Amino acid sequence: MIVSRTLRWAIPFMAAAAILTSASFASAQGMVDAAKAPAAAKDREELMKSNSDQGKILAAVAKGEAPLDAKAVAAAEKVNSNAKALLSKFPAGTSEDDVKGTYAKAIIWTEWSKFSELADGFTKASAELVVAAKAGDQKAFAEKQASVAQACGACHKPYRTPEKK
Repeated sequence: MIVSRTLRWAIPFMAAAAILTSASFASAQGMVDAAKAPAAAKDREELMKSNSDQGKILAAVAKGEAPLDAKAVAAAEKVNSNAKALLSKFPAGTSEDDVKGTYAKAIIWTEWSKFSELADGFTKASAELVVAAKAGDQKAFAEKQASVAQACGACHKPYRTPEKK
């Protein structure tokens, strides 16, 4: 097999780039020690439960069933805080294949870039919700709350296994 001089020179560099890309991919996701994986998954579950609890408050406000008050602002701020921490709650090694009882699909880590984009969209939507909540604008609040709910669903549909009832 004849390999051009340029290609022979480039192959080691391409191999090194592939190795570095793989290493940075794993470190960006923060591979968790197998012994710590259940605790990491539990921590993620607690964040998601917090989002669910806050989401109920926010949905009631958006529907006009509860006032747009300090409690609603606090709920919006909590969701935004959770959104900012979201990616850190998904260390590699904590999928449903690794930890019994978690709902995180393994595809998250093979589609990390797409997953990250969706998480960033959730963070942006929740930040806009905080602005609307602090402004006391019921109409804008309802619109932004719908955006937050949509952003949640955008991740859950492809990346979360439905709970078995």
